[in-house]
Amino acid sequence: MGGQGVEPVNVTPLIDVVMCMIIFFLIVGKLAAEDSGRVKLPPSAVGRGEKDPATVVVTVGPDPGGPVLWGGVPARVSVSGERAADSKDIERLIVEHGRAGLALAGVDGGDMTRVPVVIRADRRLPFSAVEPALAACAALGISKVQYGTERVP
Repeated sequence: MGGQGVEPVNVTPLIDVVMCMIIFFLIVGKLAAEDSGRVKLPPSAVGRGEKDPATVVVTVGPDPGGPVLWGGVPARVSVSGERAADSKDIERLIVEHGRAGLALAGVDGGDMTRVPVVIRADRRLPFSAVEPALAACAALGISKVQYGTERVP
């Protein structure tokens, strides 16, 4: 019994597996966030690509299997990736995400009129599907509303 010690555990394979899992979940999370906003944006040859950290992104996309909620058109609305149920829910989500974004940017989150909003609407949808998002911004006093477009050469 003398002289025999416990062999050290080799943790290298465990670290490799954990790193692969971390990378997998980062990629899946990124794809899931992008999937919620997969819309065909209208084309534009002008514009800029920078984004303010306090920006709230409202995505309006078609929802063929969903209920007809938005101006007689089956569409889904999500605010910064979180699905909205109705017009009041859009307002609530803009306030929540706007305050969080302003706090992240180091600005007082009480003044909702300072929240920049980008509306990404599918080009196949009529204006009546986008109108609830614009009405929510107007009800909150937000005047800095931009439209997301796809840059074409």
